[in-house]
Amino acid sequence: MKRAYSADERDTAIAVYAKLGLHEAARQTQIPKGTISSWAARSGLHAPASSATERTAAATEARTIRIAEKRDELREELILAALHHVKASTETKGRDASGHAVAAGIFVDKFRLESGEASGVFQQLTKQQAIDDGKARAVQLRPVREAS
Repeated sequence: MKRAYSADERDTAIAVYAKLGLHEAARQTQIPKGTISSWAARSGLHAPASSATERTAAATEARTIRIAEKRDELREELILAALHHVKASTETKGRDASGHAVAAGIFVDKFRLESGEASGVFQQLTKQQAIDDGKARAVQLRPVREAS
């Protein structure tokens, strides 16, 4: 059997709900959460953000800021490493120079990726361009017949 609540009990529960949230309103008034929720919904009220919710939101925002700062540091380190290898490639010869040049290219590529830039160049061909390109390559690959 449903319990009937007075207007005063209802008003008190809704006031606590608006100020402290659903859990606290139910605890203080001994009225079920579902009942208070339906009263609040009919009144157009929304529960205030709980302190736990506020702490979670603040922690999430702080984490997002820390990650952005770390990504900035990473981008700086990547470009510094690229510059180091560019300089080293000009100061060495042979395989060492080639290795430094490759490393510089990799660091630049990673820097561009981390910065949100494209790291490669892709050409998009129309169907006709692809056919023409294929024909041109086929002509280049045909064996040349010796004059008889």
